[in-house]
Amino acid sequence: MKTILLIVISFFLIEISFAQTGADYYLPLCTGNFLKLYTGGTPGGSGWEARHTFYGIFRSDVINGKLYFLEKGIEITDKNPTDTSVFQCFWLRKDSIGNILIGASDATGTGNLDSATIANPPGLYFPNQFLTVGYAQSYSMGNGMTGTDSVISVSATAGTYINCIQIRFIRKVNGTVDIIEDTYYAYHLGQVKDERLYPNNQIHTDDLVGYLATNCYSAIIEQGFGNENELNIYPDPSNGKFTITFPSLTREIQILNSVGQVLQTKFVYHEKRMDFNLTSDGIYLIRIKTDQQTLTRKLIICNMTK
Repeated sequence: MKTILLIVISFFLIEISFAQTGADYYLPLCTGNFLKLYTGGTPGGSGWEARHTFYGIFRSDVINGKLYFLEKGIEITDKNPTDTSVFQCFWLRKDSIGNILIGASDATGTGNLDSATIANPPGLYFPNQFLTVGYAQSYSMGNGMTGTDSVISVSATAGTYINCIQIRFIRKVNGTVDIIEDTYYAYHLGQVKDERLYPNNQIHTDDLVGYLATNCYSAIIEQGFGNENELNIYPDPSNGKFTITFPSLTREIQILNSVGQVLQTKFVYHEKRMDFNLTSDGIYLIRIKTDQQTLTRKLIICNMTK
């Protein structure tokens, strides 16, 4: 009897250790990870314009003693590719049981915590209950707007991705429905498809066309660097062409890939800025060196025209 009991307990523990959580279906919260989706827009040239939608993890911040990751959502229309409008700016973290929590949001889109609204306590953003068909959560969006997320399926297909979570979002303004859309989340990746179902002039489908969804890169040690405010890398994310401005003490700039291989090295003499061009999407490391110190920053390359 004891032997049987031990076997049952061991099996139960194994099942628990491999249980899926909400975080398993969200883009891993690691700086540099991103998803890139594309829609051809509404047929006929009216209504919803063709565009790329980019979700990226830009950096980490501490809120109330907890580590959060800043996620921005950016839209770039084919008609106006220089307009990189930020429509979403959230600070997210995964808790000990696998929920994705939201700790702050910034309506200005700058990603500045000073202008953000802090959620105290943090709210459920992508909870474990999203693995259960029929679960729904509602929330206030301000200015008379409310939103409801409802789980339609946990075995949906989105292109080549199977067993996706399908969540229907319904937004109301003063009680009247103005948006209905379905979003599909794939295991260990996150959002792979989005369908706007209503209103009619906005019906379209966003499909995943590029991504980086890796574990956190932890081998880089950042050391002090004097006046870091003089260091700037822009734009970030970039379509491949970017500029670095740096302090006068800089002696060398290196561009590395995500596994630490040096791709480019430029020596600094009297310059205060340098231009670079990278042709492949991904996360890159920018290493700035003086005679005494080193600073490493991350940069996302995402060519929206591909």
